[in-house]
Amino acid sequence: MNCLSCGHGNPATVTYCQKCGGRLDLTADQITASLLDKAKGEQARSTEYYARQALFFGIVLFLIGIAVFLLAGRAPEEDWKIPAVSPAAKYLRYEYKVEKPLPALDLPSPEEKK
Repeated sequence: MNCLSCGHGNPATVTYCQKCGGRLDLTADQITASLLDKAKGEQARSTEYYARQALFFGIVLFLIGIAVFLLAGRAPEEDWKIPAVSPAAKYLRYEYKVEKPLPALDLPSPEEKK
Protein backbone atom coordinates (compact mmCIF):
# COMPACT_ATOMS: atom_id res chain seq x y z
CA MET A 1 0.00 0.00 0.00
CA ASN A 2 1.42 3.39 -0.98
CA CYS A 3 1.38 6.27 1.49
CA LEU A 4 -0.78 9.23 0.43
CA SER A 5 1.61 11.71 2.05
CA CYS A 6 5.01 10.63 0.76
CA GLY A 7 4.22 7.91 -1.81
CA HIS A 8 6.39 5.31 -0.04
CA GLY A 9 5.43 1.68 -0.72
CA ASN A 10 4.50 -0.11 2.53
CA PRO A 11 3.44 -3.69 3.24
CA ALA A 12 -0.34 -4.21 3.45
CA THR A 13 -0.14 -5.26 7.10
CA VAL A 14 1.09 -1.94 8.58
CA THR A 15 -1.24 0.87 9.67
CA TYR A 16 1.34 3.67 9.60
CA CYS A 17 3.85 4.59 6.90
CA GLN A 18 7.35 3.31 7.58
CA LYS A 19 8.92 6.44 6.07
CA CYS A 20 6.83 9.41 7.23
CA GLY A 21 4.58 7.89 9.90
CA GLY A 22 1.35 8.85 8.15
CA ARG A 23 -1.80 6.80 8.77
CA LEU A 24 -2.47 4.14 6.10
CA ASP A 25 -5.81 2.59 7.15
CA LEU A 26 -7.98 5.45 5.89
CA THR A 27 -11.59 5.23 4.75
CA ALA A 28 -12.59 5.92 1.17
CA ASP A 29 -13.94 9.36 2.13
CA GLN A 30 -10.65 10.31 3.79
CA ILE A 31 -8.68 9.10 0.76
CA THR A 32 -10.96 11.05 -1.59
CA ALA A 33 -10.62 14.21 0.51
CA SER A 34 -6.84 13.80 0.60
CA LEU A 35 -6.63 13.34 -3.17
CA LEU A 36 -8.88 16.36 -3.75
CA ASP A 37 -6.68 18.49 -1.50
CA LYS A 38 -3.60 17.37 -3.45
CA ALA A 39 -5.30 18.17 -6.77
CA LYS A 40 -6.34 21.64 -5.54
CA GLY A 41 -2.78 22.32 -4.36
CA GLU A 42 -1.32 21.25 -7.71
CA GLN A 43 -3.86 23.39 -9.58
CA ALA A 44 -3.04 26.40 -7.41
CA ARG A 45 0.69 25.96 -8.08
CA SER A 46 0.04 25.57 -11.79
CA THR A 47 -2.16 28.67 -11.88
CA GLU A 48 0.44 30.66 -9.97
CA TYR A 49 3.16 29.51 -12.39
CA TYR A 50 1.18 30.57 -15.48
CA ALA A 51 0.18 33.88 -13.88
CA ARG A 52 3.83 34.68 -13.12
CA GLN A 53 4.81 33.67 -16.64
CA ALA A 54 2.12 35.92 -18.18
CA LEU A 55 3.18 38.81 -15.93
CA PHE A 56 6.82 38.35 -16.93
CA PHE A 57 5.99 38.35 -20.65
CA GLY A 58 3.73 41.39 -20.20
CA ILE A 59 6.54 43.31 -18.50
CA VAL A 60 9.01 42.29 -21.22
CA LEU A 61 6.63 43.42 -23.97
CA PHE A 62 6.00 46.70 -22.15
CA LEU A 63 9.75 47.36 -21.86
CA ILE A 64 10.27 46.50 -25.53
CA GLY A 65 7.48 48.93 -26.44
CA ILE A 66 9.06 51.70 -24.39
CA ALA A 67 12.48 51.02 -25.97
CA VAL A 68 11.02 51.15 -29.49
CA PHE A 69 9.15 54.35 -28.66
CA LEU A 70 12.28 56.02 -27.29
CA LEU A 71 14.54 54.83 -30.10
CA ALA A 72 12.11 55.84 -32.84
CA GLY A 73 12.59 59.52 -32.07
CA ARG A 74 10.40 62.31 -33.35
CA ALA A 75 8.66 62.57 -36.69
CA PRO A 76 10.82 64.06 -39.44
CA GLU A 77 10.40 67.79 -39.99
CA GLU A 78 11.36 67.81 -43.69
CA ASP A 79 9.16 67.02 -46.67
CA TRP A 80 7.99 63.50 -47.18
CA LYS A 81 7.77 61.80 -50.55
CA ILE A 82 4.78 59.53 -50.98
CA PRO A 83 5.31 56.78 -53.59
CA ALA A 84 2.92 56.69 -56.52
CA VAL A 85 0.78 53.68 -57.35
CA SER A 86 2.68 52.54 -60.44
CA PRO A 87 6.40 51.81 -60.23
CA ALA A 88 7.18 53.98 -63.29
CA ALA A 89 5.51 57.09 -61.86
CA LYS A 90 7.45 59.72 -60.00
CA TYR A 91 7.08 60.32 -56.32
CA LEU A 92 4.45 62.73 -55.12
CA ARG A 93 5.62 65.58 -52.97
CA TYR A 94 3.66 66.46 -49.86
CA GLU A 95 4.46 69.26 -47.47
CA TYR A 96 3.24 69.42 -43.90
CA LYS A 97 2.06 72.87 -42.92
CA VAL A 98 0.64 74.09 -39.67
CA GLU A 99 -1.90 76.82 -40.16
CA LYS A 100 -2.65 79.52 -37.64
CA PRO A 101 -5.62 78.76 -35.41
CA LEU A 102 -8.84 80.59 -36.23
CA PRO A 103 -9.67 83.55 -34.01
CA ALA A 104 -12.54 83.11 -31.58
CA LEU A 105 -15.77 84.73 -32.70
CA ASP A 106 -17.50 87.16 -30.40
CA LEU A 107 -21.19 86.36 -30.74
CA PRO A 108 -23.70 88.58 -29.01
CA SER A 109 -25.66 86.89 -26.27
CA PRO A 110 -29.48 86.84 -26.47
CA GLU A 111 -29.65 89.46 -23.69
CA GLU A 112 -27.52 91.90 -25.69
CA LYS A 113 -29.90 91.70 -28.67
CA LYS A 114 -32.79 93.17 -26.66
